[in-house]
Amino acid sequence: MAEHEGLPNQNQGGEGQGGQNLEQLQSQLQELQNTVKSLHEAKSQLEAKLEEYESELLSDEYLEWKERGKGEPSGKEEEEEIDLDTASAKDIIKYVEKKYKGDLESAIEEISGKLDETEERVGLALARIDIELTALKHPDFWEYKDRMQKLAEENPTWSAEKCYKQAKLGAKMEEEERKKEEEKKAEEE
Repeated sequence: MAEHEGLPNQNQGGEGQGGQNLEQLQSQLQELQNTVKSLHEAKSQLEAKLEEYESELLSDEYLEWKERGKGEPSGKEEEEEIDLDTASAKDIIKYVEKKYKGDLESAIEEISGKLDETEERVGLALARIDIELTALKHPDFWEYKDRMQKLAEENPTWSAEKCYKQAKLGAKMEEEERKKEEEKKAEEE
């Protein structure tokens, strides 16, 4: 009988653990729900601020200012520093734009120029490699140099191999035509 009396106590202990786990899960779920709710609120606030900033950037006042001076501040504004802690969003936007816009645009232009130049150099290097590899494969490659150059200019996406094959084919066809014409002339005489 003592054994049976111990069983219900063990079951109750097991149910107690399950109950605790359930309570822990429920509290974690509640915490997660609160986090999701606060994230939704923060998202809404950020979206509202974004709309406000967009409306400020598209406002007539801002567009007129931008058009008037192409973003160049007057001498008085140039010297002016603002307190970022107390300044309004509109003032901060104006300050940052006037202070760094020109620098950013010039940096972007410089980087774009360098990128274009680098892309061109890489393209030329790859073309040279393609030409050299094709020349190694075909000993008569350089005999068709002028034809290949013309084909490459007309078809810039073609590889050196394709230009070589087309140039060689064209040369053979011209040679055959020339031989036929010579034979015709010889027959006529």
